[in-house]
Amino acid sequence: MSNAKVLTTVSRGKEDESYHRGWIAVCDNKGNLVNGTHNDFPDFFSRSSIKMIQALPFLLSGGMETFNFGLSELAVICSSHSGEQKHREVVKRILDEIKLSESDLLCGIHTPYSNKVANDLIRENKEPTPIYCNCSGKHSGLLAACLLNGWDIKTYLDYNHPLQKEIRNHLGKIIGLDIDLCKWGIDGCGIPTYAFSLDKLAKIFSLLVNYENIAPEYYDSFKNIHKAFLAYPNLVAGENRIDTVVMQSLEGRFISKIGGEAIFGLGLVNEKTSFAIKIEDGSNRPMLPTIAGVLEKLGIDVENIPELKKLKYNKIYNNNGLEVGEVKPVFDFMF
Repeated sequence: MSNAKVLTTVSRGKEDESYHRGWIAVCDNKGNLVNGTHNDFPDFFSRSSIKMIQALPFLLSGGMETFNFGLSELAVICSSHSGEQKHREVVKRILDEIKLSESDLLCGIHTPYSNKVANDLIRENKEPTPIYCNCSGKHSGLLAACLLNGWDIKTYLDYNHPLQKEIRNHLGKIIGLDIDLCKWGIDGCGIPTYAFSLDKLAKIFSLLVNYENIAPEYYDSFKNIHKAFLAYPNLVAGENRIDTVVMQSLEGRFISKIGGEAIFGLGLVNEKTSFAIKIEDGSNRPMLPTIAGVLEKLGIDVENIPELKKLKYNKIYNNNGLEVGEVKPVFDFMF
């Protein structure tokens, strides 16, 4: 990964103190690489940035219709949520409808991403349960897909489970790779995750905003995912989380999904283009400035749109609340 380029600088006063390096890939409305920081990319684990693809077995099995789900349920199935009450309520609704319970979720348990929710649990002397996990919505959808297809719900995490084979099949068709030949590992929530080049991730987001260009079998699914993200950005992530902040900055304009170790994809609805970002050190600190920098290079007047300008410069404050530096984008594109 030695070809990573400096994407942002971290300054203190007038001096640069640290740097974040990484890669950016930009695709056109057909999913073709047209710009970015490089013309080829290493393979990266896609992590949660492809939860939309992991929802396809559920969608293509008629899950929305069978269980009478709406866009809010679909948004949570594709989410990495913060464990807020609104997120837990939707997950509970999904589980109730498919007649399963929290004990059937194999996503594991972690401290909720929402600091408020985590602190509330501490005050109440309670431990988080699987429904608080950021992937509980996804796993509810995976369980629903298993029920619809008659697959075992106890082993759905396994690489060779029919559910995981189907996810690989759809992912491969959409990005044009044989996923069985890709490197893979185990994600935080226990399911397989796959490594492929960053431009392929950008292609997925291009097709989410240009779903008329995807294979006909995926048209309805991608159209519904598109609508769910635009309708419920607060369910896809949560308060002060990167995806929700970005999608709410210009409502109805962006579809975004971040994944672990600072991998990120975004589709621009009006501009019909997309991009993907990977921060080399896995830190999310430079992500918002990098996103704003890309939007600027794609022709959006970031400096004169207050909601975007505040993303571009990530201010650094000392213990007394005094502004002492900032994280800002400094990269150039190839073309």
